[in-house]
Amino acid sequence: MVISIRDIEITSNFTINSNYTLWQLDNLDRYRTVVGTSVAQLSTLWVACCVSLLCIPIYSVMFYCRFRILKMLERPGYMFNTTTTLQIRRLVKALTVQSMIPVFTLFPASLIFLSTQFHVIETTKFGYIIISLLSLSPTIDPLVTIYYVQPYRKYIVDLLWFEERPQISPFLSNADPRFYRSRSNSVLMMRNTHFV
Repeated sequence: MVISIRDIEITSNFTINSNYTLWQLDNLDRYRTVVGTSVAQLSTLWVACCVSLLCIPIYSVMFYCRFRILKMLERPGYMFNTTTTLQIRRLVKALTVQSMIPVFTLFPASLIFLSTQFHVIETTKFGYIIISLLSLSPTIDPLVTIYYVQPYRKYIVDLLWFEERPQISPFLSNADPRFYRSRSNSVLMMRNTHFV
């Protein structure tokens, strides 16, 4: 995509850029660098096509692969134990949720961009929404990973709650040497009494 837009025409002329924005931005001459392109340029149309239309086949392949993996896990000849199968299902679920994030961030930004380029929307304020939507994806993606992938979640819990907190339980005593806390301080476990 980048190689195909090497001949894109850009300008930093404030008068031409004001014409691109339909004279809706005040004080455009105060900006140090303003770069404008026209939708009439073939390179700009190609970038818009790559950002919007080419994502549909990518998502089709992703969901087809997801369907095939889940179908493979349901086969009776599948030889992994139930824990491994459960972990694979969780991983597929996490990857599915991660792949859905651009649907809510990239596609709306692409539609807004195309709408402004073809003058369906006649305001420049949507440019701020485009930037906000595009920055949401790298913000949400790690949170999804932490939520769905147990080793990451355990590491974050251990990192954030590193101090020992006393366990208050009506049934178990913390002074009892038969019990100890896990590293994440979330589970009270029983030691083997033969080794205590």
